[in-house]
Amino acid sequence: MLRSVSLLLLTSLLLGCAPAIRKGPSGTNPFHVEQLDLPAFELAEGPTWDGGELLFFTDIFASKLYKYNLRTGELATEHDETHAANGMAMDDKGKLWICTQGLGRISLYDPITATLRPILSSYQGKRFNHPNDITLDDHGGAYFTDPAWDPVKHRHQPINGIYYVGHDGDAHLLDANLDKPNGILLSKDGKFLYVVDMGTNAFLRYPVVQPGVVTRPEVFATLNTEGVRVAAPDGLEEDAEGNIYVATENGIQVFTPTGQFLYRVALPQRPTNLEFIDRKEKEMIVTSANYLFRLRRE
Repeated sequence: MLRSVSLLLLTSLLLGCAPAIRKGPSGTNPFHVEQLDLPAFELAEGPTWDGGELLFFTDIFASKLYKYNLRTGELATEHDETHAANGMAMDDKGKLWICTQGLGRISLYDPITATLRPILSSYQGKRFNHPNDITLDDHGGAYFTDPAWDPVKHRHQPINGIYYVGHDGDAHLLDANLDKPNGILLSKDGKFLYVVDMGTNAFLRYPVVQPGVVTRPEVFATLNTEGVRVAAPDGLEEDAEGNIYVATENGIQVFTPTGQFLYRVALPQRPTNLEFIDRKEKEMIVTSANYLFRLRRE
């Protein structure tokens, strides 16, 4: 029953008609929420800050990569036909690693040359299902999730995996036992890999032994389901204190480094992902199905 409910909620999200969030955040919420004055999107995802004035994000159904100027408010189309690009991460060279869902691959986009090229296209001779989210390490590698949202359209691998790609350019399977692995985040100190499973509500943490090598996962936290039937977790973020933020059906949930629930930030629409946009971590951008929100600490 849980899986069927989760699938229903996911379908609602993917169709751009996510359920409204019930008002009244739990705990002490330090954020003020502002909806950005932008046109409605079809399904916004992958917010990625360049460390300066720019934020990149994707519109999955429109297959577009956008560039938003945080200072001026100017929005521009950075790249057309991204093949349903989803999660992204920017490396120290300013290049975007992109989950190119429609082609079942990980791609690299260079904003300077406006070129998009594949980095990783297959595992054991078969393309990936539907790469969803990605996080980079300090060794030139990347961890990513690869669910098959539609068991017919998206099923290319026999499993819904978590993978790592390193200097060798090959995919290394880390875990094949999740239902719908979604958001993924490597901790700032590189010691833990956080993964949420939208299919089961699991919030897991994998100790990292060395780049691309993890041990058995532990349950990191229990997601809050206030006002909703399931949490349906999505994108992740971490602050300098090690607190973990996760986009869920009832808003942004925040947990301590030990997995204790701190508070929830309710939003007008279900969030998909989030990214801090300043060094002091006073502000973040949150994407949802149709909108972008700016959260400021009060």
